[in-house]
Amino acid sequence: MRKLSPKELGMLVGTMVVGNLAHASEGEEILPVTRLDTMVVTATYSVPPGATFLADTAPPGAGISGSGPRVPPLVDQQHAQRCAAAYGPYALKEGFSVKYANWYMWKERGTSPAVYQRTDGPSPPPGSWDIVLGSTGWPPPPAIGGVVFVYPPGAINMRNHIETLGHEYAHTQGENNETVAEAAGLTTYQNYKAAVGAACGGYR
Repeated sequence: MRKLSPKELGMLVGTMVVGNLAHASEGEEILPVTRLDTMVVTATYSVPPGATFLADTAPPGAGISGSGPRVPPLVDQQHAQRCAAAYGPYALKEGFSVKYANWYMWKERGTSPAVYQRTDGPSPPPGSWDIVLGSTGWPPPPAIGGVVFVYPPGAINMRNHIETLGHEYAHTQGENNETVAEAAGLTTYQNYKAAVGAACGGYR
Protein backbone atom coordinates (compact mmCIF):
# COMPACT_ATOMS: atom_id res chain seq x y z
CA MET A 1 0.00 0.00 0.00
CA ARG A 2 1.31 3.46 -0.81
CA LYS A 3 0.17 6.98 -0.07
CA LEU A 4 -1.26 9.17 -2.79
CA SER A 5 0.48 12.44 -3.49
CA PRO A 6 -1.71 15.59 -3.20
CA LYS A 7 -1.83 15.71 -7.01
CA GLU A 8 -2.92 12.07 -7.21
CA LEU A 9 -5.55 12.62 -4.54
CA GLY A 10 -6.93 15.53 -6.53
CA MET A 11 -7.22 13.18 -9.48
CA LEU A 12 -8.88 10.60 -7.24
CA VAL A 13 -11.64 12.86 -6.00
CA GLY A 14 -11.94 14.31 -9.50
CA THR A 15 -12.35 11.04 -11.36
CA MET A 16 -12.43 8.14 -8.86
CA VAL A 17 -10.64 5.88 -11.31
CA VAL A 18 -8.87 3.79 -8.68
CA GLY A 19 -10.30 0.59 -7.33
CA ASN A 20 -9.48 0.26 -3.66
CA LEU A 21 -8.49 2.86 -1.07
CA ALA A 22 -8.13 3.59 2.59
CA HIS A 23 -8.98 6.94 4.16
CA ALA A 24 -8.74 9.13 7.22
CA SER A 25 -12.40 9.81 8.08
CA GLU A 26 -15.77 8.47 7.03
CA GLY A 27 -19.53 8.51 7.47
CA GLU A 28 -22.15 5.80 6.94
CA GLU A 29 -25.82 5.42 6.14
CA ILE A 30 -27.33 1.97 6.52
CA LEU A 31 -29.69 0.06 4.17
CA PRO A 32 -28.77 -3.85 2.74
CA VAL A 33 -27.47 -5.94 -1.60
CA THR A 34 -28.11 -8.68 -4.02
CA ARG A 35 -25.13 -10.90 -4.89
CA LEU A 36 -24.42 -11.20 -8.60
CA ASP A 37 -21.27 -12.37 -10.36
CA THR A 38 -18.84 -9.59 -11.17
CA MET A 39 -15.24 -8.80 -12.05
CA VAL A 40 -13.27 -7.08 -9.31
CA VAL A 41 -10.82 -4.31 -10.12
CA THR A 42 -8.01 -4.18 -7.55
CA ALA A 43 -5.65 -1.38 -6.51
CA THR A 44 -4.96 -0.31 -2.96
CA TYR A 45 -4.16 3.21 -1.74
CA SER A 46 -4.09 5.21 1.47
CA VAL A 47 -5.20 8.82 1.55
CA PRO A 48 -2.67 11.31 2.96
CA PRO A 49 -3.25 13.13 6.27
CA GLY A 50 -5.65 16.03 5.96
CA ALA A 51 -7.64 14.51 3.10
CA THR A 52 -11.22 13.39 3.62
CA PHE A 53 -13.34 10.71 1.96
CA LEU A 54 -16.82 10.26 3.45
CA ALA A 55 -18.78 7.22 2.27
CA ASP A 56 -22.52 6.64 2.55
CA THR A 57 -23.02 2.84 2.70
CA ALA A 58 -25.65 0.08 2.77
CA PRO A 59 -24.99 -3.47 4.06
CA PRO A 60 -25.80 -6.63 2.06
CA GLY A 61 -29.44 -7.65 2.35
CA ALA A 62 -31.06 -4.31 1.45
CA GLY A 63 -32.27 -5.74 -1.85
CA ILE A 64 -30.28 -3.29 -3.97
CA SER A 65 -29.56 -4.80 -7.38
CA GLY A 66 -27.86 -3.63 -10.53
CA SER A 67 -31.05 -3.45 -12.59
CA GLY A 68 -31.68 -0.37 -14.69
CA PRO A 69 -29.17 2.12 -16.07
CA ARG A 70 -26.02 2.49 -14.02
CA VAL A 71 -25.89 6.22 -14.65
CA PRO A 72 -29.25 8.00 -14.56
CA PRO A 73 -30.29 9.99 -17.65
CA LEU A 74 -29.10 13.59 -17.70
CA VAL A 75 -32.66 14.86 -17.27
CA ASP A 76 -32.96 12.86 -14.01
CA GLN A 77 -29.56 14.07 -12.80
CA GLN A 78 -30.58 17.68 -13.38
CA HIS A 79 -33.97 17.20 -11.74
CA ALA A 80 -32.54 15.53 -8.64
CA GLN A 81 -29.84 18.18 -8.25
CA ARG A 82 -32.35 21.04 -8.64
CA CYS A 83 -34.65 19.43 -6.09
CA ALA A 84 -31.89 18.70 -3.58
CA ALA A 85 -30.83 22.34 -3.85
CA ALA A 86 -34.40 23.60 -3.49
CA TYR A 87 -35.53 21.42 -0.58
CA GLY A 88 -32.43 20.39 1.36
CA PRO A 89 -31.19 21.97 4.59
CA TYR A 90 -27.69 22.10 3.05
CA ALA A 91 -26.56 23.45 -0.30
CA LEU A 92 -23.76 21.94 -2.37
CA LYS A 93 -20.73 23.89 -1.23
CA GLU A 94 -19.17 26.23 -3.77
CA GLY A 95 -16.23 24.58 -5.48
CA PHE A 96 -17.72 21.07 -5.28
CA SER A 97 -19.10 19.19 -8.27
CA VAL A 98 -21.45 16.20 -8.61
CA LYS A 99 -20.38 13.21 -10.70
CA TYR A 100 -22.01 9.85 -11.45
CA ALA A 101 -20.03 6.60 -11.38
CA ASN A 102 -20.86 3.66 -13.64
CA TRP A 103 -19.08 1.26 -11.30
CA TYR A 104 -19.79 0.03 -7.77
CA MET A 105 -17.82 0.95 -4.66
CA TRP A 106 -17.64 -1.12 -1.46
CA LYS A 107 -16.41 -0.45 2.07
CA GLU A 108 -14.87 -3.36 3.95
CA ARG A 109 -16.29 -3.84 7.44
CA GLY A 110 -14.12 -3.69 10.51
CA THR A 111 -11.00 -2.17 8.93
CA SER A 112 -9.16 0.87 10.24
CA PRO A 113 -8.25 2.83 8.28
CA ALA A 114 -11.19 1.86 6.12
CA VAL A 115 -10.60 -0.04 2.87
CA TYR A 116 -12.63 0.49 -0.29
CA GLN A 117 -13.00 -1.77 -3.31
CA ARG A 118 -14.36 -0.94 -6.73
CA THR A 119 -16.20 -3.58 -8.79
CA ASP A 120 -17.60 -3.58 -12.29
CA GLY A 121 -20.92 -5.10 -11.16
CA PRO A 122 -23.21 -5.15 -8.12
CA SER A 123 -21.72 -8.19 -6.36
CA PRO A 124 -19.45 -7.53 -3.37
CA PRO A 125 -15.86 -8.76 -3.31
CA PRO A 126 -15.08 -11.83 -1.19
CA GLY A 127 -15.38 -11.03 2.49
CA SER A 128 -17.59 -8.61 4.41
CA TRP A 129 -18.46 -5.41 2.56
CA ASP A 130 -21.11 -2.65 2.54
CA ILE A 131 -22.11 -1.04 -0.74
CA VAL A 132 -21.47 2.69 -1.15
CA LEU A 133 -24.43 4.83 -2.27
CA GLY A 134 -22.62 8.15 -2.42
CA SER A 135 -19.37 9.72 -1.31
CA THR A 136 -17.81 13.11 -0.75
CA GLY A 137 -14.08 13.61 -1.10
CA TRP A 138 -11.66 16.50 -1.01
CA PRO A 139 -7.88 16.83 -0.88
CA PRO A 140 -5.95 18.29 2.05
CA PRO A 141 -5.40 22.07 2.33
CA PRO A 142 -4.39 24.29 0.64
CA ALA A 143 -6.34 22.63 -2.19
CA ILE A 144 -9.98 23.70 -2.38
CA GLY A 145 -13.13 22.10 -3.74
CA GLY A 146 -14.07 18.46 -3.95
CA VAL A 147 -16.37 15.94 -5.57
CA VAL A 148 -19.67 14.31 -4.64
CA PHE A 149 -19.96 10.92 -6.31
CA VAL A 150 -23.30 9.14 -6.74
CA TYR A 151 -22.93 5.39 -7.38
CA PRO A 152 -25.63 3.28 -9.13
CA PRO A 153 -27.56 2.24 -5.97
CA GLY A 154 -27.63 5.87 -4.80
CA ALA A 155 -29.69 6.86 -7.84
CA ILE A 156 -31.72 3.68 -8.40
CA ASN A 157 -34.90 5.77 -8.11
CA MET A 158 -35.70 9.45 -7.57
CA ARG A 159 -36.16 9.07 -3.82
CA ASN A 160 -32.75 7.44 -3.34
CA HIS A 161 -31.25 9.97 -5.72
CA ILE A 162 -32.53 13.04 -3.85
CA GLU A 163 -31.79 11.56 -0.42
CA THR A 164 -28.24 10.66 -1.46
CA LEU A 165 -27.61 14.18 -2.75
CA GLY A 166 -29.09 15.78 0.37
CA HIS A 167 -26.88 13.54 2.50
CA GLU A 168 -23.70 14.32 0.57
CA TYR A 169 -24.43 18.05 0.38
CA ALA A 170 -24.34 18.09 4.19
CA HIS A 171 -20.85 16.59 4.05
CA THR A 172 -19.65 19.24 1.58
CA GLN A 173 -20.60 21.86 4.15
CA GLY A 174 -18.39 20.18 6.75
CA GLU A 175 -21.03 18.09 8.53
CA ASN A 176 -19.22 14.86 9.36
CA ASN A 177 -21.81 13.55 11.81
CA GLU A 178 -23.47 10.69 9.96
CA THR A 179 -26.74 10.91 11.89
CA VAL A 180 -27.09 14.56 10.92
CA ALA A 181 -26.21 13.86 7.28
CA GLU A 182 -28.68 10.97 7.14
CA ALA A 183 -31.41 13.21 8.56
CA ALA A 184 -30.53 15.89 6.02
CA GLY A 185 -31.02 13.44 3.16
CA LEU A 186 -34.38 12.28 4.50
CA THR A 187 -35.54 15.85 5.14
CA THR A 188 -34.58 16.83 1.60
CA TYR A 189 -36.79 14.12 0.13
CA GLN A 190 -39.68 14.72 2.56
CA ASN A 191 -39.71 18.45 1.74
CA TYR A 192 -39.64 17.66 -1.98
CA LYS A 193 -42.51 15.19 -1.64
CA ALA A 194 -44.63 17.50 0.53
CA ALA A 195 -44.25 20.35 -1.96
CA VAL A 196 -44.86 18.00 -4.92
CA GLY A 197 -41.58 19.28 -6.32
CA ALA A 198 -43.13 22.66 -7.14
CA ALA A 199 -39.80 24.50 -6.90
CA CYS A 200 -37.85 22.11 -9.11
CA GLY A 201 -40.03 20.91 -11.95
CA GLY A 202 -42.54 18.63 -10.25
CA TYR A 203 -42.70 15.39 -8.29
CA ARG A 204 -41.47 12.17 -9.91
